[in-house]
Order: sequence, then C-alpha cells, then structure tokens
Amino acid sequence: MADENKAASVERVVDRDTKRIAVSNYKSAKHSVHKFGGTCLATAESISAVSRIIESKVDAGDLVVVSANGNVTNWLLALIEGGIPNGDIVIHYFEKLFAEINIDGIFLETSILENIKSDIALICETINKGRYCKDSILAHGETWSSLILSSLLNQRGRKAQAVDSCRCL
Repeated sequence: MADENKAASVERVVDRDTKRIAVSNYKSAKHSVHKFGGTCLATAESISAVSRIIESKVDAGDLVVVSANGNVTNWLLALIEGGIPNGDIVIHYFEKLFAEINIDGIFLETSILENIKSDIALICETINKGRYCKDSILAHGETWSSLILSSLLNQRGRKAQAVDSCRCL
C-alpha cells in the first residue's frame, strides 16, 4: 500500500562511461541523471572528454550533475580554514584551465572567468569578516564547474544551461 503513494521509483543502470541513474516517473518516460566527479572535470582534456560523453549519451530531458573541478573544493576548504592565505591558487588554476580549453578552437565566455575571480575576491572578503556559511562557499565550485561545462557544450552546438542548485532549493 505504501508503494502506491510513491510518485517515482529509482532504478540503477550500469554504464561504464557515466554513473547513470535512470529515474522512472509513473507519468513519464525514463530520464537519466548523469553525474561527473571532480577528477572527470580537472583538466581541459578531461572536460572535453566529458562533453563528448554528454553529446553522445544525454537525451532531451536528462540532467547532468557536476562536482567542482579537480581540487577546487579542497582549495576552498583550505581557504576557509586558513591553510592558504588567499584565493590565488584557485584563480591560477582557472586561468590555466581556460587557456587550455581555448587552445582547442573553443573560446569559453571570458565573463565566466571574470565572475570566478570576482567570486573568489568576495569569498576572501567574507572569510576575513568571519561571517560566512561554509557550505555556501564550497558550493561555488560546483557552480563554476557547471558554467564552464555548459559554455563548452553551447560552443560545440549542444544546447546546455547551467543551473545553480542553491537557487532551486
């Protein structure tokens, strides 16, 4: 009887290239959630590989969920805990990443990099004031990652939109 009230059921699907979870809704067809971890998004080469997987495996209505690129979460945590003095390591990482992606003949929106730099400056300022939410700071990594990946996909002609999950909750 309790099962009758469930709006959706989750079925695990094994897929080597992506960690896919097919979600069956009783009113609609199957859709998939494709999750890519930070290691999959650490370098320009790996981001390009992820974009090719998305182009070949993701269908309309599917969702792609990304973690922060590479070590970004660790660096943000170190910034919060005082292990690094400023956000320079994060800025240098993203500058290098953008330069490497742009070599491929794909040019990411420069506004993304400028927004990342601005966010890092605000994060440092907020930490210095001592009034911050650790989770809100750490969530920036996923947001930046989704902006980069969606920009790359759009440049390659695949319609994609970055959605900040903090704005959906």
